[in-house]
Amino acid sequence: VGIALDLVLPEQALPGEDFAFEVSYKNISPIDVDGLQLRLDYPPGFEFKKSSLSPDIAPNLWRLGGLRKGSEMKFSISGNLVGPTSSKHDIRAVLQAEFDDEVYNVAEKTGTVELSASPLTLGIFSSGAPGDVALPGTELQYMVSYQNTAEQGFQNAVVTAQLSGEMFDLSTLRTKGIVSVSGNMITWNQVTSPELAIIGPRSSGELTFSVRTKGAYPIRRLSDKNFVLKIDARIESPTVIPSVQSKATVGIGRLETKIRGDLRLDAKAFFRDAEAGVVNRGPFPPRVGVATNFTVHWVLRNYATDATGVIVMAALPPGVKYVSSVRMSSGVLSYADGPQIVQWQIDKIPANKGVLDKPLEAVFQIEAMPQPNQAKSAMPLIGEATFTAKDDFTAAELRGGDPAINSSLPDDLTVCSGGGIVVQ
Repeated sequence: VGIALDLVLPEQALPGEDFAFEVSYKNISPIDVDGLQLRLDYPPGFEFKKSSLSPDIAPNLWRLGGLRKGSEMKFSISGNLVGPTSSKHDIRAVLQAEFDDEVYNVAEKTGTVELSASPLTLGIFSSGAPGDVALPGTELQYMVSYQNTAEQGFQNAVVTAQLSGEMFDLSTLRTKGIVSVSGNMITWNQVTSPELAIIGPRSSGELTFSVRTKGAYPIRRLSDKNFVLKIDARIESPTVIPSVQSKATVGIGRLETKIRGDLRLDAKAFFRDAEAGVVNRGPFPPRVGVATNFTVHWVLRNYATDATGVIVMAALPPGVKYVSSVRMSSGVLSYADGPQIVQWQIDKIPANKGVLDKPLEAVFQIEAMPQPNQAKSAMPLIGEATFTAKDDFTAAELRGGDPAINSSLPDDLTVCSGGGIVVQ
């Protein structure tokens, strides 16, 4: 109660522009106070730059020590805010003191800053990523659009674009701007882009660059998921409009693009299948008019995002019938006799299942009886296996499949070339 705390902030600030505010505290009690500490709670989008009194823990905690009665201390902090125009952001200061080995909150103060519209605005757009969703191994064309909404020109503008995200292949970055040594920052100025020497009143322009996404997901741990590409752009000019007390005019923009996941299906068939623990009966090579058993394996691997509502299906051709399910690691396997459709349904497959650990697998047995017109050729055993699913991270629909399988059994290593040809 005996400590007065004050927080003085500017009423308005430009997005991305540094501003300073002051913290002051005074001991108005009749006794000295020991063990003071101050904590600042910053709003989302605030970037701490510096303080005239260095913080002790992170950028928001100061161990102030003692304060004699009647004494006052103050220091300043600078930083910037990113957010929508006209949005209001609170900074909260909490002062604590120690009495009899207990810490108490003795004062609290909240200040508010409103972000005003900058006369220099930025927009970032990309092609090659419809719906702000990109695929691995694709080229993205970016456009950074700037606009002067004021009635005066801005001189010597500098535009920067910072790329962040593990899925960027920075070696493919192409631009007329200056690329930093680290390869993830582009700078345009009046040398690279003469139109930035002066941006006239109510005028606009654009800058472009291209970059590819990596062809493979950088998955090293099961937690490596939900990859995002981020572009943070900034335009700055030393010219300021008379009504704004600032050292420069700044505009900022951000674009985030999600990377879609990938679900992959591998369909295989075997006659000799010791791995599944199944003994398939019947002659092999298949013989006309005689039934032979085969086992079919469907293997699913899921990359980078969670997949839900997974459905795998395939049709059995004439002369082939479903026998039974052998095993499955998840979901429900079913068979519809009328259309002869085998279907595997899974509610959810976690990201990276089957990439760093065992994949999901369904195994079932079929029986094939070759007809006379299939002699001297490989008999179709099961049609193309297709799947549908939803990418939970991007909300995109996932579709894919694996080709139909015949009695040549390319995945059965015990079958030599031509060994699956039907005989009379």
